Amino acid sequence: FVQAVPSSPELRPRAAEEALTALRRGIHVVTATKSHLLTHWRQLDEAARAGGSMIRISGATGAALPAGDLARTSLRGLDCRTIRACPNGTATFVLDRLAEGRTLGDAVRAARLLGIAEADPSADLSGEDSATKVRLLAALAWGW
Repeated sequence: FVQAVPSSPELRPRAAEEALTALRRGIHVVTATKSHLLTHWRQLDEAARAGGSMIRISGATGAALPAGDLARTSLRGLDCRTIRACPNGTATFVLDRLAEGRTLGDAVRAARLLGIAEADPSADLSGEDSATKVRLLAALAWGW
């Protein structure tokens, strides 16, 4: 089951229930949806174990990189004390444009034109999206 719905508080219960249902039925879940991962992780993990299925979340922690799988497999058990990341492409792009002397408005417009920024980039620019991704990566690396 592949899940990619907008991460929003309104859609969180539906996203969680869809993933839980699939996992309980033994269906593997690949999700790019962040909203329910932090709030429902224990239930998702238990459902996966009970159903003999897996949940993969690299799409939610940096879609261009397999960061979630790396944290879950390669970093677990190591003496990893720090995770450094720039996990948000929109923020990275906008910060690079600001460093070049462009205005915030111009940088956001350019990001939208290139398809980098979402229609509402507020979670990207406020740091909320990055904070969620880092929390997910830390949880995978150090265990839930």
